[in-house]
Amino acid sequence: MSVRKNQQLENRFNALMMILAPLIFSLSTFFWKDGEYGTVGGTLISISSVCWIPVIYSLFGLIKEGSPLYYYIGLVYAIYGCRIGGTEFGYLGFFTYAFHISHDTYISQLAVYPLSSNLLLF
Repeated sequence: MSVRKNQQLENRFNALMMILAPLIFSLSTFFWKDGEYGTVGGTLISISSVCWIPVIYSLFGLIKEGSPLYYYIGLVYAIYGCRIGGTEFGYLGFFTYAFHISHDTYISQLAVYPLSSNLLLF
């Protein structure tokens, strides 16, 4: 496959992800249960977080030549925030609903582990 065709395929893939990531993320809000993500909403949040990764990579690629340090540091930070933070919120919504854990209970339990909770969720 030629370089041009590879670039076209990459551009189409990135364009598709730029549509799917926010679309799936938005769809998750329609599945909220009692103000929480629930099982379907949590799953959709986790899936959308994976779709955001190529989007973030593409967008940071626009500044790679001009600001390589910001590219590398910002890219890792953004992927960590999107993939880890976004996915963990999805997992939290899924498991709290699936195991019938109340909002107050999981908030109080997260407070017991502030460093880990903040690194995983925020």
